[in-house]
Amino acid sequence: MKNLEGGRVLIAENDPRVRSQIENKFLEAGIFCDTVGTPDEAIDLLGKGPYALMLLDLDLAEDEGDTTLNRIRSMPNEARPIVLATTSRSGARAVDVDLVQMIIRKPLRLSDLTEMIQSCLQGAAGRKRRAPQVSG
Repeated sequence: MKNLEGGRVLIAENDPRVRSQIENKFLEAGIFCDTVGTPDEAIDLLGKGPYALMLLDLDLAEDEGDTTLNRIRSMPNEARPIVLATTSRSGARAVDVDLVQMIIRKPLRLSDLTEMIQSCLQGAAGRKRRAPQVSG
């Protein structure tokens, strides 16, 4: 199975059942991903390698995703993943729009989510290929 456009996705989701369903759907679509269930695990993996995109559950039990967002904020811009956030809460939640590109309400429709992730990965790969050349 070929990884779509070479991008890897980090899934940070506190519900193991949902995490497994997302992972299986992404793998079927050729999207390579790593999954975690806590902010500490997410921060650990963010420090180990580049991710093109992160699907972040804002309802992570320990801190509602704030620790993970702070870790991403501290990364150099070129190393930051695209962040799509999920939440089961119906009320508005303030998030840093420079970090979080979109908030997706649960329950998730996995086929729509998969298409969205594929589109984001293709767009991210296209931006890398068209990076401006530095002239000297």
